[in-house]
Amino acid sequence: MHIGLLFRLSLNKEAPMPDRRRVIIILLAAIIIAAIAAAGRADRALSAGSGLTAASSARRDDAAEPASPGALIFKENCAGCHGPDASGTEIGPTLKAVNDSSLVERVVRSGKGPMPSFAARLSGAEIGAVAEYIASTSTISLAGGTLSRGGSLYRLDCAGCHGATGRGGALVSVGLNAPALTGFSPAEVATAIIFGPGPMPSFSKAIVDQHDLASLVDFVETLKEPDHPGGQPLGYRGPVTEALAGAGALAVLLLVTVWIERRGRG
Repeated sequence: MHIGLLFRLSLNKEAPMPDRRRVIIILLAAIIIAAIAAAGRADRALSAGSGLTAASSARRDDAAEPASPGALIFKENCAGCHGPDASGTEIGPTLKAVNDSSLVERVVRSGKGPMPSFAARLSGAEIGAVAEYIASTSTISLAGGTLSRGGSLYRLDCAGCHGATGRGGALVSVGLNAPALTGFSPAEVATAIIFGPGPMPSFSKAIVDQHDLASLVDFVETLKEPDHPGGQPLGYRGPVTEALAGAGALAVLLLVTVWIERRGRG
């Protein structure tokens, strides 16, 4: 019933007393309900206003803290291959283990493998900025490894392709060439283990966890400058090369012995 009609009925002195009381009660209830509804609408309006204020404040904060120059350079030149957060894609490896900015600068300047040089596209300051940014985003620690564990993992998973001494060439017989590991930095070795470039398989965390990764990287570092017990290292190619060299030397000695013996008879 319309509130105005109820109000007129409540003022009608000719209406019986019980009807007038009933109308007044209904009128008071309607006023209370209307007041509650109005209060609810006001609260919602205040909440919406607070939300808009917070959003505007967040936008102002974002505007006040723009992305670093290195981040912008990475987004424009690197994210297409290495991913927007440097976690890698099918085209380019993850950079999360690269915490050496000087290494990044060298690779960006000169290129490496399928990656082109950016020296003609970026200035020295820009290369330095993006290198610092990539190093700052590194989240894969290579500290805390164990050499004995790294050696065991290397002999189990790596020596079959890269050779016992890390000099590569173990797959030449099948038309593949696993490269020597002596020219790669710890970050590059870790990236290769995680990403698996070319025909090399990738090793997930379920196979190589953080400690195993650091252990493998530490062991590969020892292969670059191994202990030198004396004699000719023969390029540190391993026991097969040493055996062939020994067999060749023995054959030469036998030939010289036979030649001397025949000359003595003559």
